[in-house]
Amino acid sequence: MDDKKDLYRAHVSRSVAEMYQHMYNLLDFISEGEEFDMEQATDEQLDIIENCCAIEEEWVLDPEERKKCSLMNWSDD
Repeated sequence: MDDKKDLYRAHVSRSVAEMYQHMYNLLDFISEGEEFDMEQATDEQLDIIENCCAIEEEWVLDPEERKKCSLMNWSDD
């Protein structure tokens, strides 16, 4: 049974790593550390952000944990 658990754990770990790499690639239009103005975003950029949020919500169920490991930092400014 432990072999099966280890196999599932490896698959989930690989899938999460692949999803985060996919999101990094999608979010390439935002430079790391750069503030992004949602008011100036194109429809394509908004779709990318929405898709990345959906992926994070699917993989990280707890909202507080999701904030900690999200690729995006939100601010009210």
